[in-house]
Amino acid sequence: MTAQASARSEWIKLWSVRSTWWCLASSVLLMAACAWTLGKDFVHDLENPAEQAVRDTTATTMPLHEPLVLSALLAQFAVVAFAMLAMTGEYATGLIRSTLRAQPSRGRVLLAKVGVVGAVTFASGLVLGVAGLAAAQLGLSDYAVVDGGATAGAVFRVAAYLTLVSAISVGMGAILRGGVGTMGAVLVLLVGPLLIAGPLSDYLPGTAGATFLRDGTARDGIVLALWTAAVLAAAYTTLRRRDA
Repeated sequence: MTAQASARSEWIKLWSVRSTWWCLASSVLLMAACAWTLGKDFVHDLENPAEQAVRDTTATTMPLHEPLVLSALLAQFAVVAFAMLAMTGEYATGLIRSTLRAQPSRGRVLLAKVGVVGAVTFASGLVLGVAGLAAAQLGLSDYAVVDGGATAGAVFRVAAYLTLVSAISVGMGAILRGGVGTMGAVLVLLVGPLLIAGPLSDYLPGTAGATFLRDGTARDGIVLALWTAAVLAAAYTTLRRRDA
């Protein structure tokens, strides 16, 4: 089977299961709900200062893209579920054996899955960005500050970040096979470092990813990309050495 045929096969399998539609729809809902809530909460704090025990009194407006990048950290949970199921779902049903018989090259199978899932995630990430901006605008109303360049950059960063997260999820799925273990491992990588203080945490995927989302710094994007490459390399090694 050629690489193109393998990618086409993965595309068909991806859209033939309901979990794909549910996960992507859930990601949009999570993004929009969180962005709206963050914006609404900011407005409430401004208009009801007496009800707030602690508040930044110097901020009277909020950049429109700020709720967007914060909401992506919640929406990523649905993206992780979507991406990992592309791999763990086949192990759960036994379809992986048919996949590897049709395409004996383990590397090509992994590449096709990561490529298809990544392409869908990037496109979905752009949609999520637009949905998050619209919801944030509704929540912030007249208190929103719109900077075209910063807003467009934030949307692109959300799409790029989620694409790398999806690749990590597929790789972890190949290593661990099971859905629960994969979800737990990915969340440890992405959420665990946010709870750790110290200079080393800057080089962990969760901290680097969150900083990249917020500031768009190249170093943090590279750190997350290197972690992604490491997970995929481990996934390829595991696929080659282990029977389906």
